[in-house]
Parts: sequence; structure tokens; C-alpha cells
Amino acid sequence: MIGSANVTRYTDDFVKLVGATEDDLILSYLPLCHVAEKIYSVFLPLATGLVVHFGESIDTIQQDLPEVSPTIFLGVPRIWERNHAALMIKMQNSSPLKKKLFFHFTAKGAEIKKKERDGKPLSAGDKLNWWLGDKLVFRPLQERLGLRRCRLPGSGAAPISPELLEWFHGVGIPIGEGFGMTELAGASHFNMPEDFKIGTVGRPIGSIEQKIEQDGEICIRGDNVFIGYLHNEEATRHTIDEEGWLHTGDIGEIDEDGFLRITGRKKEIIITAGGKNISPEKIENALKTSPYVKEAVAIGDQRKFISALVQIDYDSVGDWAQRRDMPYTSYADLAAKPDVVKLVEEELKKANDILARVENVRSFKILPKELHEDDGELTATQKVRRSAISERYGELIESIYRGG
Repeated sequence: MIGSANVTRYTDDFVKLVGATEDDLILSYLPLCHVAEKIYSVFLPLATGLVVHFGESIDTIQQDLPEVSPTIFLGVPRIWERNHAALMIKMQNSSPLKKKLFFHFTAKGAEIKKKERDGKPLSAGDKLNWWLGDKLVFRPLQERLGLRRCRLPGSGAAPISPELLEWFHGVGIPIGEGFGMTELAGASHFNMPEDFKIGTVGRPIGSIEQKIEQDGEICIRGDNVFIGYLHNEEATRHTIDEEGWLHTGDIGEIDEDGFLRITGRKKEIIITAGGKNISPEKIENALKTSPYVKEAVAIGDQRKFISALVQIDYDSVGDWAQRRDMPYTSYADLAAKPDVVKLVEEELKKANDILARVENVRSFKILPKELHEDDGELTATQKVRRSAISERYGELIESIYRGG
């Protein structure tokens, strides 16, 4: 529950932040019961008169985006990961010239945007590379994704890899990561194109306050904080303290410029047998930078080392197999092939290179099936339900540690 006056103040702040008008277009695809979708597809249209287009489902977003060409779009990380993986597949099957141009200019674009973020001046070569890259690669790519007109692409509802955000920024799609929860009436933080730091979820919106508790927990106070849980005073007291601070359950830090960085969920932090505290999200996002990895679940609580359950990207790995004349009949058949296991092992090594030594994944198993919302393994926003995975694949997890 949240007071109506508070909602009005919060919505006004959010509208001012995004600068939404009646000329904007939004593509809706998440369930309207989800708080992020309520903000984008209900509150913003009511406040500004912008137009909402409803996609068929979360599975058809890649086809719906070019049809609608929205000016504001909130994508859950799985959407951005899927688009990136699809592009990588297409480029692997392109001509040598197209492939060379694509990988050259996307790498150069990422370098140039990093220079801009660091406040460094661009050389004449940088400006020429960006101009050529925009003409030859970036514009066609943006058109293909349906994001050429999108002035405010965002990511939320789950953590996303900073490396993936850097790649999209490098092709002219400045995705801003945000943070929020139902108890905060939606978003409390957001990165805007003109004011962002990759690896953070942005600054607080409007008059929202933030602080970090001694144990690292993020606390938020403001008009957007809910009144309490209906008919559950005990749960309300555990969530909102006497000073009005909402305890989010997330661990993070605030930098000198007020940008919030989330490092993990308090209840999901992995504490290894050696006593090291590790964020599973950081490990999982590193693994998912590979176009061949669709989902990853890091494991290691009270264990001697970190391991992972990996779901391969069926389309990407299937394309990889076809180019090698490797026959397969189903996801399970493909996932069990020794060559695919070796492929994932190589991708895992690349991920370990960008992780601290204590975070390195030392062993893994490929999941025998794709995770699905209908099986209770994913949420509506495609986040993994860890408890369900631990219960359903307990024997598979134990087999990793029995093998040493």
C-alpha cells in the first residue's frame, strides 16, 4: 500500500526525469502486475498521453521492436542478452568483409564511448572511426533491433553485465540501468544518457534519499516508499524502520558522486568454506557475456570452490553446431555432446579472466533442459528462482562436488 499523494509526487518526479511527452511510444511486454510495467505502461501514459503498444509476449520482442520502433524502452537483461547473442550468430554467418567491419567498428565504438565517459578528448581518428562506424554498422544495427528512434533505452528488474552495457553504448544504444522494487512503487534510481556510470544503477530520483547500513544493506527513504504490507504488521516492521528507511535486502555501495552500485542480494551472498563473501550475480553476468550461454547459476555457499549450472543458448550453440556439421535432435541432445561441453569450458575460461581469482568458476554442469517460467524456474521478468533450481537440480549440483 502507498498513499495516493505520494504516488502523484513520485510520478511527477519520474515524468520530469525521463522527459516523456505525448509524442513518445512505448512497447509493453511484461505482465501489468509487475511494478516496472505499471510505471511504464500505466502511470506514464496517464500522466503524459504517450502511446503504448502491446507486444504478443516476451518471446516475440525481437520481432515486435522493429515494428513499433519505440522512443522509450525498458528491457529486462534477458532481452538485451538475447539481442546481442542473435547479432553474434548473424555475424558468424556473414561475409568476411561484413564480419570484419562489424567487429572492427563495434570494438572502436566501445573504446570511443569509454573515452567520452572518462572525459578524455577524442582524436581526429576517433571522430572519423565513429562517423564511418555510424554509417556502415551502427545505424543499420539500430534499425534491425528497432531502436533507431529510442532516446531512452533502459535495463532493470535484474542485474546486467557491465561488459554488455559497454558493448551497446559502443554501437550508439546508451542503455541506462535502473533499480527499484514493488515496495518503492517502481524505480528509485536510474541512469540517464546524459548522466550515467556503467556498473551503477544511477542516482536517486527526485527527493529520494539513500544510505548504506553497516552490513552493506541499501536503505531508501522518500515519497515512493510504501505504507506497509496489507494485514501484515510484522513484515512491515521488518522492512521499514522507525525513521522511515526501507531495508531493500540488497547489498551495495554509493560512490562520491551519489551513484549506487549493487553488489548482490543479502540473502543470496555466497559464503565459501574459506569464509569469502562472493556475489553470485557478478559471476553469472560474466558467464552470460558469452553468446553461447543463456543462463548461469553460481553455486558455492559453504563449499570449497565456486561452480555453476549453465544453460546453453539453444539458437547460438545450434548455429555453432550446424557450421561444424554436427547433427543434433533436441536441446538435451545438443547439451550432452562432448564438443559442446568443451565449447562452454572455453567460454568459462574467458569469464574467469575478468573475475577475481576467488570468484573463478572451477567446475560446471550443463543443464539438461531449458529453464522455464511455467516450471517455476524463472520469474515473469526471467530472473532465476534459486531455491527452485537448488531443489530441482540438487543431485546434479552434488555430482559436481563429488567429482572434486
